[in-house]
Amino acid sequence: MKFKILHKLSFGTLGLSILIHLALLLVASGWVLIQSVVPKIPPAAAVDNYSQLSTEPPPEFPDEIIEPNIPADSSDWDDSTPQTTGMPSDLIASNVANNNFRVPPSVGVYVPGAAIGSGTPAPSGGGKESAGLKKIAIGKIFDTAIESNQLGIMIDVSGSAHSYLITMVNELSKNFGDAIIFLVFGCGMSDNVAESRVKILDFARARPDPKLDGPDKRTTLQQIALAEKTSPAIAQMFKRLKTRGNVYYVYGGDNAAAQFAFKALLRKNVDTIYWFADFEDGISADWQKKILHDTKSKKVRVFIHNFSGRGYGAGMKFATRLAEATDGKVIITAPKKK
Repeated sequence: MKFKILHKLSFGTLGLSILIHLALLLVASGWVLIQSVVPKIPPAAAVDNYSQLSTEPPPEFPDEIIEPNIPADSSDWDDSTPQTTGMPSDLIASNVANNNFRVPPSVGVYVPGAAIGSGTPAPSGGGKESAGLKKIAIGKIFDTAIESNQLGIMIDVSGSAHSYLITMVNELSKNFGDAIIFLVFGCGMSDNVAESRVKILDFARARPDPKLDGPDKRTTLQQIALAEKTSPAIAQMFKRLKTRGNVYYVYGGDNAAAQFAFKALLRKNVDTIYWFADFEDGISADWQKKILHDTKSKKVRVFIHNFSGRGYGAGMKFATRLAEATDGKVIITAPKKK
């Protein structure tokens, strides 16, 4: 009886021990299993002094990128005011490729029948390019086509020209409103006329002197006064010229000082000269050489218009030579009188 009780107790204790060990084994196995699943935490890195980058997701982009809409047709461009960028042409082209900037169609082109800088579109066809983005005025004077960036005009106002003056000035106003005009008594050039005796004056400030420009004197203003007496229309025309601007007159030298008008026009950087006279006055050999040299070296074209309708006169031979040497033209025709 005693043996049985001890045997029970011993078996119960043994079972309890086995249960305890089994529980410990299960706990240990579970811990190992958890450690194998959970990733190990890496060692802490050094302190980062930069701000953390945003973890927000990037914006969504469309499947197809749409290019800027740059119309090929530029007919709707408003070029009433010419626009220039001040940039070289290669930079302008680059700008067009990257945004909606559009180059006016009138930049750097000829301006037919209009004042310089008007922005009028150019006609189709050839012709030399103007320097940079400058405009070239193209028009006609007495049916002669002229293209010029800056036109200079020499008008003989002596008695033989009086009946043609209104017609001549009207021709200029049609297409060359920016032309520089020189009013000259006669068309001669003499070595005896010293430059110190001649002045180039602004016609807007012209005030005839009763003594120096009297009826018995031979000056440009005296010739203009005589023309004004012949017709109220001529007087009105000269009055308008005084308000026009860019009108000058040669004072002194009688009818042999046209060379100083030439010199003054060349200093104003004209590229074309239209000389309106009858070429009855003589031109010295020295001045012929000087004028030819100066106009050719500056590449100035000279158009000769003999309003008498006759192809002869003391200065006509030189005038013809001057026009031919400068790639100009000789016009021998009497305009309509007014």
